[in-house]
Amino acid sequence: MDLAVPGIVICILNRRCIVVDVKKPNMIIKLMLREFSTVISKDVGYSTCNRIILFPIFIKDELVQNAQQHKNTPKGSNGFHVSWITMKEMASFSSIVVLLFFFKIHVIQGYYYDKGIVQTITKCPGYYCGRYQIPGDNETSLWSSCGPCPTGSRVNSTWACTECTSSPTAYDWMYLCFMVVIGLLAQWYSIDTMLPNSQFSWKTFGTHFSALIETCLSACITLLVHEPLGSLQLRSCTVKHLSDWYTILHNPNPNYEEVLHCAQEAVYPLYSIVFVHYGLSVFMLFFVRPWANKALQNRGHVASRPIYAALYLYPILALIHGIMAGLIYYAFPSIIILLSLMSHAFHFASRTDQSWRALLYETVSCIHNLVVVIGHWVLHGFGLVALTLWLQPELLAAILTLVPLPTFLYIVLSRFTDPGKFHSD
Repeated sequence: MDLAVPGIVICILNRRCIVVDVKKPNMIIKLMLREFSTVISKDVGYSTCNRIILFPIFIKDELVQNAQQHKNTPKGSNGFHVSWITMKEMASFSSIVVLLFFFKIHVIQGYYYDKGIVQTITKCPGYYCGRYQIPGDNETSLWSSCGPCPTGSRVNSTWACTECTSSPTAYDWMYLCFMVVIGLLAQWYSIDTMLPNSQFSWKTFGTHFSALIETCLSACITLLVHEPLGSLQLRSCTVKHLSDWYTILHNPNPNYEEVLHCAQEAVYPLYSIVFVHYGLSVFMLFFVRPWANKALQNRGHVASRPIYAALYLYPILALIHGIMAGLIYYAFPSIIILLSLMSHAFHFASRTDQSWRALLYETVSCIHNLVVVIGHWVLHGFGLVALTLWLQPELLAAILTLVPLPTFLYIVLSRFTDPGKFHSD
């Protein structure tokens, strides 16, 4: 009557399945036959056995005779209760068992893995839990318990933590450039809105150039301090799924016994490197901007307001990156295209004269406006390149020729969108 699984005894009692742990005779679970698929127990179940399968062979004469002999006994000598079952109940149970095997349904399916340090690598639960080699006695190597992989490595198909040796793809580099450019554009926008003279001047140009130098220096230093050290190249892990950015949400809980905390940077260093860059940008802001303000003779609020704005902007950008990094990674081409179009339209809509001649003349004659328009073209082209990386170069070049199209469309069609031309009946 014992199953192949140690410590488990199963018998039939009035259309109920009794699961008994021999080590704990008092722990008895009675389940209706129709509830076989919902067996969950803390004391008897996943933690006790790996798999329980019911065979019709367990229903035999010895069980019936045993039930007759112990009809009035609450418990048998072997730790479980038995009682009389009719032939109709036996036939009903046999039919259900045959159906279970026909559809290949396991009544109880547990997850088993080796806990602690092992000599040979074995499987680990979850998507990101793995084992890494640790030194052992007698110059032998052991494998650690299941957990997060060290920084710069991620788990492979054999549950071993392997070091990431690949280089970032072109799309990865464009993502990093996008995160750098967002910080720079935020600074430039704050400088434009907070300086008293928004038109072109040497002070305005110098402040913008100072922000550009700060961003470039922080970006270069960020690359130099990452592996390989002292090089502008990067060693990274390949991004495979959106979940790679949110490993903290995928900590496994095998058999509902304990949670394995396997949170790690599976996209190393695409997640952490942005925080390093923003931190260095704040440091460069304090290091470079005072010298630039002194050379440009910016004093008072003209010098301090852009600095205060940057001190607010970088923590906000870091918070957004920390929460939405994975979504931004897959959506940044569309984001930058939409933002460039919206900003482009806002720039032209702020003009007093909306005639096509005035718009064209102010764009060409004013250096500030010309730089703004060209900047929008660059951002728009950057988004198109990132969005069409998988296309052929000829097709990509044809798409880039359409970058100035939004500017010309606005200038030509602006007279048709004048609110004064719309009259109510």
